[in-house]
Amino acid sequence: MVVYANGNMRFTENQLRKDPVSGKPPRLYVDIQNAVIPQRLCDPITIEDGLLQRARVAQYDNTTVRLVLDIDSMNDHRIFTMENPSRLVIDVIGEQGQYAAAEAGEPVATAAEPLPLAQQFGLGVRRIVLDAGHGGKDPGAIGPNGLKEKDVTLALALRLKPLLEEKGYEVLMTRASDLYIELPERTAFANQNKADLFISIHTNASRSRKVRGVETYFLGVARSREASETAMLENAISQQALSDLEKILLDLTRTSNLKQSSILAESIQDSLYNGLRSSFSDIPNLGVKQAGFYVLIGAQMPAVLIETSFISNPSAEKLLARKDYRDTLASSILEGIVKYVSLLSSAYSGAP
Repeated sequence: MVVYANGNMRFTENQLRKDPVSGKPPRLYVDIQNAVIPQRLCDPITIEDGLLQRARVAQYDNTTVRLVLDIDSMNDHRIFTMENPSRLVIDVIGEQGQYAAAEAGEPVATAAEPLPLAQQFGLGVRRIVLDAGHGGKDPGAIGPNGLKEKDVTLALALRLKPLLEEKGYEVLMTRASDLYIELPERTAFANQNKADLFISIHTNASRSRKVRGVETYFLGVARSREASETAMLENAISQQALSDLEKILLDLTRTSNLKQSSILAESIQDSLYNGLRSSFSDIPNLGVKQAGFYVLIGAQMPAVLIETSFISNPSAEKLLARKDYRDTLASSILEGIVKYVSLLSSAYSGAP
């Protein structure tokens, strides 16, 4: 759930157990401080999706807005704020985030424990979600000659889709035209469609027009200034907001999907670099990195973000506009995905 506001938000949270006397369900409530809400926005919102029953919001006192979530089977949650625009994000995780016990009384695996080996090793990868970065009112980075990131990413996703389908994968796209889609909706789309992989496609930008190269990211705390700046650019948030977000990432980095995401990122980055240098000279390999990309948070499958080139570099911008360069990028990403599935399937089966 995302709550938008004018101005920065400060909040506190609390949970209440089920009340057997009144019959009220378990509840999570969030108090947004120094805030007011129009009465017209206070109608209850029915959800009934198996996780939450409904959401209720009201003016609790003169300076506090209270949001109450009636819980059905919520297992865990995270709450954090983001900027530009100012919003409060409530990430709800249900019972399906755990693996049920085979028999009554058997311990249930927690989120910190490894996934089953078949899932860890990428077996049964069937459905892939392609996420063309930005779109609609959000052009993304714009090159010196006016090329827009949103147009490049969509063109690459549309090229990659039939290539993956020829290999037998089912491919879904977060957008197939020039549409604006909120960042939380992109991974939510992948989760709702039970995707096996999430691939977010972008072009990078730098204050220095000399910077060139390709790089692939997976979720984590940025380990360099460059990675942090890239995350800020794609998230459209401030350094302070990114710092707050990365506190949450420290908890997420213990999940087993992180390891699979790193392996997927390595495979794609290797294929990207080798594919490009065989047809285009002097493409720097900037490697695999971690950073706090909001679009990757909450993905329940291996997820990566690919920075296909620096659109801010004049020569790279020209390449990104060329059909042969886009074709090479798409075919190289395809090869990286296929190699990932093949490599890990072999590792699981014990094949040499």
